[in-house]
Order: sequence, then structure tokens, then C-alpha cells
Amino acid sequence: MLTETKRIQKNKTIADTYKETKRRRRSQHCKSFTLKVDKSKLSNKTRADLNRLFLEAKWLYNDILSQDSFDAYKAFDVTAREVTVLNKDRDPEQRAITILSSQMRQSMRDRIIQAIYNLSKLKKAGYKVGALKFKSFVKSIPLKQAGHTYRVFPDNGYVRVQNIKQRLKVRGFAQIPPDAEYSSATLVKADDDYYIKVSCYMFNSYDPDAEALRERNGDIGIDLGIKDQLTLSNGIKLRYGVPVSKRTRRIQRRLSRSTKGSKNRYKLQKKLRKSHARSNNQRQDIKNKIVNFITSNYRTIAIQDDSIKGWQSGLFGKSVQKSALGGIKRELANCSRTLVVDRFFPSTKQCRCCGHVNNHMTLSDRTFWCSKCGHEQDRDVHSALNILDKAKNIVPTGRRDFKPVESNVPASLSLGLAQLQLCKHCSVNQEALGFSPG
Repeated sequence: MLTETKRIQKNKTIADTYKETKRRRRSQHCKSFTLKVDKSKLSNKTRADLNRLFLEAKWLYNDILSQDSFDAYKAFDVTAREVTVLNKDRDPEQRAITILSSQMRQSMRDRIIQAIYNLSKLKKAGYKVGALKFKSFVKSIPLKQAGHTYRVFPDNGYVRVQNIKQRLKVRGFAQIPPDAEYSSATLVKADDDYYIKVSCYMFNSYDPDAEALRERNGDIGIDLGIKDQLTLSNGIKLRYGVPVSKRTRRIQRRLSRSTKGSKNRYKLQKKLRKSHARSNNQRQDIKNKIVNFITSNYRTIAIQDDSIKGWQSGLFGKSVQKSALGGIKRELANCSRTLVVDRFFPSTKQCRCCGHVNNHMTLSDRTFWCSKCGHEQDRDVHSALNILDKAKNIVPTGRRDFKPVESNVPASLSLGLAQLQLCKHCSVNQEALGFSPG
């Protein structure tokens, strides 16, 4: 009787805690942070345990997929300490699970079930979908519950993962506010490096200095392009790029001549992934700095829903690949202060003075000229202003002579890489609406 009473009391406590957390989450916002594990602080035993952890995750994933039906997926016993694995001779054999905890196994099973549900929804919506495939390696492992599956020590810079005896020294706690509430996390292995991506819930904080800066600079329209990746309506142009390195090209040539299934090919594939990851990290760094610069300095952001995927599959595949335009567009669109204009709006061809659409413009025309009213302006700046006008539903009220004020861009502004160039569009004589930029 006493045991039953304790069980009921425990369930009631859990339910009350869940309700309180759900109520608190309504006034918070979620943000993900990436912590990098310092490999130089890992012992040989910990390195072996982490490798074994991802190996067991691969065994478990493939064993679940080898079941006969979807009901068998849901009924898979995650408490079992053995899984069935095909050896190098393709014969099934039993292998022990020693590092992967039951909570991790349950989370991986739930991830597979959710993936099947998502594929089913896409199929019902008319999309052509495939099926889940067996994996040769697993890149990430869910850490579902903070304080149990993983535990953080921000003051000392450590994270403890379940069934890993040594605490992991990580870098990146400085970016997480001290009052953040830790939720789920994911342990990621990428190119022999380990990362912990944690989700945190925080209350919205008000920064009067940052708000005053955004109010002073006002609203901004952004035109995405190929030659100049971003053009702002106040005349600032951002031009950057991280092309494929010579090392990557050399590894690709060697890989194309290697024998399939050989150890040398496996090593080259590993080197190629690491080389691509280096370039991707550079592009990610540029993307973060650009998005931070725009969101920190302007009140309202207007962009157009351009088809970046269409650009990449068309004539500008390499240019889009080295620019990370898709990531910048996605991050800006996710900002609460961003207005998105329909992609079919003729921002480049439509005159912002009289509304006439110039259908004879080509990609080589870098200056917009209206054959009806004679308005002339830089093509990209004109497009950015059109996007801003459309986003704010500005109705043209007339024309007047107008010279935009030159933007005071600090010379010290740098986005971190040599490939990134900051250009300032100088004042030009033009006729435009009664608009005062920034």
C-alpha cells in the first residue's frame, strides 16, 4: 500500500512539473547553441568510449530498420543489451550494447518512428518519397533529458554524458546566457570532432541601446544576387565567397581514381569530408556575421522570396555554392522583424517612380533605366528599394529630385574573412519617391 501511494505521489509530482514547465515555456523563446568538445583533454579511454558509442548507435539503428513491419519498429525492445549485426561475411551475429544508454536507445527508436511519420505525410501530400536506408555510420545521438542523459557545468566548462565516465571539456558556454534553461541536446560527430548542440529556453530580454541603434538606422530592404551577394537599400553592398579549395580538388581527383571498397578509398573519403567541412565552417562564419550585422543594426528587414535552389540548379551553381545565400535568406526570414515579399514581384524590372515594368532588362544590364519616366539607378539598389516599398505597402504619391544620404559605414567593419568585401554605393542623381533611407 505504501509503495502504491509513493507511485501515485511521484506521478502527480511529474504531472505538476510538466504543467508548470509548459506554462513557463509560453513566455520564453528557444535557441540552439553548439558546444565543441576539446579533444586535447580527452583520455584514450574516453576517445574509445565515444567511438564505441557511435558504433553501437549504428548497430541499433540498422537493427531497428531490419524489423519486418512498422509495428515491429514501435515494439522494438530498447532495454535489450544485444542487437543483431551483419558481420563482414554478411552473416548475422549478436553484439553487446555497453555504452549506449536505454534513454539514448529509446530516443533513436522514436526518431526513426517520427521520420517514418514525416515520410508518410509527404507521400499523402503528393510528394515522391523513398524509404529509410541502412547507415554505414551515425552522425548524431539524441540526449533527450537535461540532468539525466547529459549534465552541464557552465562555470567549469564541462559536460557529462551518460555512460561516459570522464567529463567532457567543451568550448562555447560564453555564448549561452546564465539564466538559460537547458532542454534536450544532441551529441554530434563530424569529421573526427565532437559537438554538443543544446537547446535552451530564455526569457526575452530588452536591450535599450540595441533598440535605439535599430530605431536610428530604420528599415532596410535587401536584394540577393550573384555578383554582389547582398545589396542593401541604403547603398551598402556585400561581396564575398569561399570557393572550393585546391586541397579539396586534389583529393577529389585521387578519389576518382581509387578502387571501390578499398581502404585507401575510405581514407580519401574521410579526408574529403574534412576538407569540405572546413569550407562549410568558413561559409557558416560569414553567414552568422552578416545576419548578426543586419539584425543588430536595422529595425525592419525586407527580403524577397527568391528561388536560391533554382539559381543553383541553373547557370549559377558554383556561385551559389560558395556564397551560402540560402542560409542567409533562411536566417533572415526566421527573424521576427523580417517581411518577405513574394518571389514573383518584379523588383528588378518595375520602376519605383512610375510603376512601369521594363521587360527588356537582361542580366548584363547593371543599371536600371525606365523608358517611360527616365528614372535611372543602380540595378541592385533599385531592386532593394522596391522590395522595401513593397513590404511596407508604400503607395507612390509623386516624384521629386532626390539624393540619398551616403551611408556612414565604419571602416573597421569586418566580417572576418579576406574573401568578404564591403562596398559603399555612392550618392547618385536620381528621381524617386519621398523616401528617407535609414
